[in-house]
Amino acid sequence: MQKKIGFIGFGEIAQLILEGLLKMEVVEKENVYASAVHKDKLLKNCECYGIKASTNEDIAKNADIIFLAVKPHNFAEVKDVLKGLDKDKFVISVISTLRSPEFARELPEVNIIAAVPNVCVGSAKGVFVADITNNLKEEDLKTFNELLTPIAKIYYLTPDTMSIGGTIAGCTPAYSAMYVEALSEAAVKYGLNRQMAYEIISQMLIGTATMIQDGRHPAQIKDLVSSPKGSTIKGIIKLEENGFRNKIIEAIEEVQSER
Repeated sequence: MQKKIGFIGFGEIAQLILEGLLKMEVVEKENVYASAVHKDKLLKNCECYGIKASTNEDIAKNADIIFLAVKPHNFAEVKDVLKGLDKDKFVISVISTLRSPEFARELPEVNIIAAVPNVCVGSAKGVFVADITNNLKEEDLKTFNELLTPIAKIYYLTPDTMSIGGTIAGCTPAYSAMYVEALSEAAVKYGLNRQMAYEIISQMLIGTATMIQDGRHPAQIKDLVSSPKGSTIKGIIKLEENGFRNKIIEAIEEVQSER
């Protein structure tokens, strides 16, 4: 893609998006710009990726597509730069707590879409949940899909489900990684090499996820493995004794209570 890409805010999630785009050769380094509050850190990070360190104003002027990736409390400081943005440009906001109604109020003339990614975009296996009520033009929406589909599955959600969609996609890689760690601890306890444990566990998760994507219900997969009087059902009962599923639901509820 020959479009010029700008990142206003170049923290971890912005860098992961860029990693995925570069990995999949969607963009070229010389067409990418970034700005951030901490200039020394910005220069170091831009040098690492081989892209241009810039300013908010220059990005608004020169970039065709702008990722708005600042912290929510910094939005007020950068929104004025985007006012009056040329109509042939558009903004992708990855600010997790801002939705279309806020942008319609604060930036009514700007072509913008709220699209929350998860960390897996860096490996080109990510998720973007995008607000279906965005105001992108048809050609911009096509470009948006062409830009991000190589690094993520895009799910268009209504404003009232964007929050929970973002929580499920964005927070649970951490919970899943903790699950992998716990399984590997048990594997090492019983003599398996840790790296081999990680490989077996990650492949198991990929296979399980693929079965679900292919149409198998999670409960059906559970039942396939759970033989009468078998070891798997004993483990399931122990998990339920300790509130396994309820604790997961409580974790999601805790996140949602903060949004």
